[in-house]
This record gives sequence, structure tokens and C-alpha cells, in this order.
Amino acid sequence: MIFIKKALKKKEATESLVAFLDKRVSGFEPARSFKKIHMSDISKDGYCPREVALLDVTNKSRKGQYISTALQVAFDNGNALHDLCRNKWLEFDVVGSWLCPMCRNTLLFSKKPKVKCNTCHAKLWEYQEETFIDPLTKAQGSIDFFIDFGTGKHVMCEVKSISKDDFKELKAPLAEHRVRTNLYLELLHRSENPHISHINLSSAKVLYISKGYGAKTDFGKVIPFREFNVEYDFKSAQPYFEKAAKVELFRASGIMPVGICPNSMVNRVKTCSVPQACWSGSYPAGA
Repeated sequence: MIFIKKALKKKEATESLVAFLDKRVSGFEPARSFKKIHMSDISKDGYCPREVALLDVTNKSRKGQYISTALQVAFDNGNALHDLCRNKWLEFDVVGSWLCPMCRNTLLFSKKPKVKCNTCHAKLWEYQEETFIDPLTKAQGSIDFFIDFGTGKHVMCEVKSISKDDFKELKAPLAEHRVRTNLYLELLHRSENPHISHINLSSAKVLYISKGYGAKTDFGKVIPFREFNVEYDFKSAQPYFEKAAKVELFRASGIMPVGICPNSMVNRVKTCSVPQACWSGSYPAGA
């Protein structure tokens, strides 16, 4: 009996909530499928149309990755801040789709209803991102939200959370965010969505939210928000859409795209999902 009591005390002493959380939060994350081509995919330097085509041919899945606890919590923090911005801080100013989580009733491209759901009478509206599709390349993207300033057409906004130290150093939108925001503007120009006529297509905003307390503005007030305008640039968006066009051409006609790797020894090959098929000689490029 004494032995059992000592063993239980030892077990209690070694129990760790941090270790428990670490085990629960971290883990292997399957990669999102390339069946649908997203703006966030084609905007990355490592995006390869040939890899997408070979995944189709070989019927293989895109390579996933291990997500550490720290990285997953950083992702979740960012998503939580995005939801707070849309569902609470700007709840009656943002424009998009609104979902009733009780009955799945959805109101498209509108402001948040101030009344109960007419189907189940709940008042628990949740913001849903509006998705736009390019009819030519089939590439698609979901916009974080549109804002109604009450001065005309709705303005597209991309939200990015950022560490407190990086937030203090911000002088302009980060290059990746500027590129992706411009791609979304091009997507809006191409889209046949019926709501396009209500949207400003000449510029958009990137909103940064500090994960810390914020920083002092020029007028002395500490604010955790910083915004930058991104002007629409047609020419800079075209090379990215050409990547999506190569995939759509393959899916329509079977013409295999050229790869982005000059040889099989570059680092990009290590992250490819189909390196053996790519360099086997069995799938010659024709585009």
C-alpha cells in the first residue's frame, strides 16, 4: 500500500500541463490539395505548375509537413485576431457573407444583419469570406473582408497579424503581402461575380494587427493597427496568373508544363511532392 501511494505521488509530481498541450497542439498537417488553385498558392515563389500537373497524373497527394506547437499557436493567434476584426471590432462595417451557425442559413455579400435569422430565429451571425474565381484559369481566392466607408464603393481589405517588434518597424506593406493583395485585385477584375460593380477595383488596403500592445502613432496615441494602400498594377499580376493558366491548359488539353527547377540538384526538389516522376523522363514538357 505504501508503495502504491508513493507511485501515485510521483506520477502527480511529473504531470505537466505544458507537455500535455505540446502533445495536443503539434502534429503532422496534410497539405491543401491542388484540385483548386488558390491565390495563396500561385503567389509563392516555389509554386510549380508542373508539380500540380504531375500530382494529377500520378494521383498522389501533395506533401504535408510537421507543424510545431509554437507555429500552430502563432497561426491560431492570427486567425483569432482576424475573426475579432470582422466579427466584433468592425462587425457592422464589413461587407461579405454572413452565416447562421445554428441552421446554416447564409446571407450573401451584405453587412451583418442586426436582426435574428428568419429561419431559426437565432442571432449568432458569423462572417464568411467571399470567394472569387477567374473564369479563364479557374484560380480562386477568398477575400478577408470588404469595408464600407460610406463614401462609395466597398474597399477590399487583407488582414495580417504581426509580431510586436516587426510591427514597430513597418514602413510599407511587406513584399509578399503587397503582391498577394494586387493578385486579389486582378482576380476581382477577372471575376464574373455579380457583386463586382459594388467594389473599388483600383486599390485595396492591407491592415496589420500587432500581436503585442501596439506602437505610438505620429500623434502620440498607442494603436495596434497600421494600414497601407495597394494600387492595382495589371502588369505585375500577369506572371502569376500565367502559372495558373499552365495548369488549366494541362487539365484541358493534356499539355504538360515546364518545371521551375533547372536540374534535380536544387533545394526546391527536396520540397517537391513528385520529384521521381518529374525527372523520370516519362512526362516530357510540351508547354
